[in-house]
Amino acid sequence: MLKRWNQFELLHFVEDPAARGLETVRPGDTSRVHGRAAAIDILSALPIGPLYAVPLRIPGIGQLLATIGGGLAAPSARFFGMKTTATTATAAATSTAARDMTAQGAEPMDEYYMRDWLHDYFRHRRWRDSRMIVDFVGFFFGTFLYVYGAPMVKWTAKKLEMKVDLNLGLIPWGGGKDVTVWLSRGDGITYLGLVLLLVFGYQFFKPLVLMVLTTPSAPRVKRQRLFVGLREIIIVAFWMGAINQALSELWAYRGLRLPHPTEVRLLAHKMRYLQGWFMFSPNPVMDDGTLLVDAVTVDGRHVDPLSPDALPGEKLRKPDYDLLHARSYGYSQIWSDYYNRMHLPANTSFRKPMKQYIYRLPKRTGNPNDAIVKGEVYWLHDMNPRFGRTKSYGFEAKKLFSFTNPDATVQQRFRDLGSAKKAEKNRPKGKPAASATPEKKRPAKRVSPERAFRNMDR
Repeated sequence: MLKRWNQFELLHFVEDPAARGLETVRPGDTSRVHGRAAAIDILSALPIGPLYAVPLRIPGIGQLLATIGGGLAAPSARFFGMKTTATTATAAATSTAARDMTAQGAEPMDEYYMRDWLHDYFRHRRWRDSRMIVDFVGFFFGTFLYVYGAPMVKWTAKKLEMKVDLNLGLIPWGGGKDVTVWLSRGDGITYLGLVLLLVFGYQFFKPLVLMVLTTPSAPRVKRQRLFVGLREIIIVAFWMGAINQALSELWAYRGLRLPHPTEVRLLAHKMRYLQGWFMFSPNPVMDDGTLLVDAVTVDGRHVDPLSPDALPGEKLRKPDYDLLHARSYGYSQIWSDYYNRMHLPANTSFRKPMKQYIYRLPKRTGNPNDAIVKGEVYWLHDMNPRFGRTKSYGFEAKKLFSFTNPDATVQQRFRDLGSAKKAEKNRPKGKPAASATPEKKRPAKRVSPERAFRNMDR
């Protein structure tokens, strides 16, 4: 695992049966360290590893984490089928960078090489070794102001109900021309953040890039290190987008109404890093339902014309109203979603294509007697079992709409065959009476001429 994470190739591994677990040897020093000190050395050599090694360097917290890690080492090794004895054979490997640099007569590039190079680079500069920390803080602060500055000003003023003037005033602009620009406080903070981002970002990344380019390594290794550094920056950017998306999308944080700037919102939405991890909480679904089409064929049979499509490989089946005792209808996720959405009032415009699809049933089955004469569409609904019980309750069959095939040939054949009595005789069991669930007709809405004219323009 460490070999895969060793993207900078700052670590190289050597077999030693006498080692007590993972031990590290620092360049120019024959002494070995293990435990917490070895973990700090190893983490510091990985991409962004120095940040993860900070908690281990803090007194007290570092000892606590080391104790927890030591206690979990043996169980984890047994779980993965590994041995923890000192005689464990470890694959001996030397990093590609170390081989290249040794062949050129140079010392391998590792954490201490980087530290010495940076120390020499910042030796004659202000703040010396602390300069990188200052540049990193400035770069982070500038990025935060650039992305969140303007939204945070508006959010704070709205949250605290502060009546503040968000405008900085008129600023002269242009060479000798009487041109002014109206600059808001939010814009001012955004531009300030952009300046800090560019200045401190340049000062922070410049020595790192120069260090990689001047290292006596093969060009391929240099390109790989630059690529890894760019990759880690992109990962951090998407991580920020995912965090902001979670704070905006999760219901537990919606009450804060935190700003969701366009820059980080695009990262989450374009790459589909949505963070709706609440599933059915806080209000789980307590009911169940499905759509049922009860259609009559020309020979008097009651069929569900969508069953061959919803259940591939099965023939036409009779309408099943027994939702209370149905263990599963066997529908796929697509058909379940289609049925659920078709019963919603917002999707009534899709009923006409649904009817046309039902009327074309003989073309799909190849049986002329499957021609549909008329039918009704119901929404079957019940409540999930109460806590400690296994039976559903509260069954309801709500009639959504009915339909009649406008094809005169089909209607004439239905009358010639005398299938009306047969259809009544074959009425499905459990079908509600016609008066039990009357279809409700919506009253026509009166629209003013002005509003109708506006709608025509859209």
